Amino acid sequence: MVKRLHKWAGIISALWLFILFFTGLLLNHENNCHSLDFLWDIQIPKKFFSDFSIKKNKNRDITSYKIFKDNIFIGSLTGFYVNDKKILDKRVYKIEPYREKNKETYETLFLATDDGIYVYKDKKVYIFLLKGKNITSISVNYPFIYAVEDKKNIYKIDLNKNKIEKINLDLKPADNIKINRFVRDYHYGRGLFVNPYSAYLNDLFSVFFIFTIISGTILFFKKKVKKNIIKRISYKIHITKLNYLFFLFILLLITTGLLINRPYLYKDITRIEVPTSIFPPIYHNPEKDIWDIDFDGKNLRIGTRFGVYKGYLLETAGFAYKLRRIEDNLYISGMGGPNKVLKNGEWEILRIKKHMPIDFIKMNGKIKAISKKDIKLKRDRLPLYTFLLSFHDASIFGEGFLILNDIFSILSIFIILSGIYLLFPNFKPNTGHN
Repeated sequence: MVKRLHKWAGIISALWLFILFFTGLLLNHENNCHSLDFLWDIQIPKKFFSDFSIKKNKNRDITSYKIFKDNIFIGSLTGFYVNDKKILDKRVYKIEPYREKNKETYETLFLATDDGIYVYKDKKVYIFLLKGKNITSISVNYPFIYAVEDKKNIYKIDLNKNKIEKINLDLKPADNIKINRFVRDYHYGRGLFVNPYSAYLNDLFSVFFIFTIISGTILFFKKKVKKNIIKRISYKIHITKLNYLFFLFILLLITTGLLINRPYLYKDITRIEVPTSIFPPIYHNPEKDIWDIDFDGKNLRIGTRFGVYKGYLLETAGFAYKLRRIEDNLYISGMGGPNKVLKNGEWEILRIKKHMPIDFIKMNGKIKAISKKDIKLKRDRLPLYTFLLSFHDASIFGEGFLILNDIFSILSIFIILSGIYLLFPNFKPNTGHN
């Protein structure tokens, strides 16, 4: 009975699970592996998207947003845009204005890119420093520039002395972390080891499961053929003892995806705090997972998944997704937590209730948080990454199809558990009738 249910559940869900794991395999490298630049370079016409998927995912590549007079500057993983026109074809992680004594001027902009630090001035863009390095964050406060390479190496640049030095840090991790933080980190390929090794492990698990799906499908449709080399190879792949090891991680991938898809159903469980000491190595090395930095002229602050560090100590807790300075105040975009502001030396929770804003701007004397959905970038095509994401979350078929991932995730959990049960030593499968 278990064997029959396992086979039929597998064949019913095979196509959708293949799509889920194949797209997940590629989406895993949004920022983790720069050999997959084609995800941003290949552009797909909007006509191949549903209206719902465009509304939901169209600006996933955008990282920064600034306004100066009548000009709108947008940083994106597909390039740097000025008034909807692309003028630099690089991965732009952050736009930083020239700043001296915490006074900004937007006539000169510094760009953190995958090919070093660029400068935009007088309607022209040119390379400035650190050519060839993947600069994921930057903070400017003359005469110093602080830059982060690959989310882990910090460089201090003294423009007066024309000197660049690398800073070594040893940040103390927080004592506890919420389960929902690990749920998202693991699913997005950053929950085990230092970037990019967690992503590589997720790749390995995904490729293994894809081969399992393919071999199971071959066995199902060739069950009446007794002697067939493809069938024998498929059978050996399908029942390999690696199932015992890999399926535990694959089961975790599927379960975390299910939790992310419907967070409100499990919020009481995922908000439980547990000791950091029981989590994988990446949680013990905050200095290897830097999301953003800020330099106010005296103090360097570092944004991590634990929060913001001032020097070596955690100053305020909560995932610091983006750090954005506007004059004397520092704004935090929270991921899975509230947005905050450092004002007059004190941290406050912002009244701005916006999920993961990518930037903060000052308009008419008021601070406005900018989310990806707020941005109107005119373009006829969207990156391949967005197209794959729309398949991965089923939004490409329309809003009513989002439940498909729930259904097939539950089916896949049953397939894995029943498959492990069928691999027990006391189970003797008939290889001629599989």
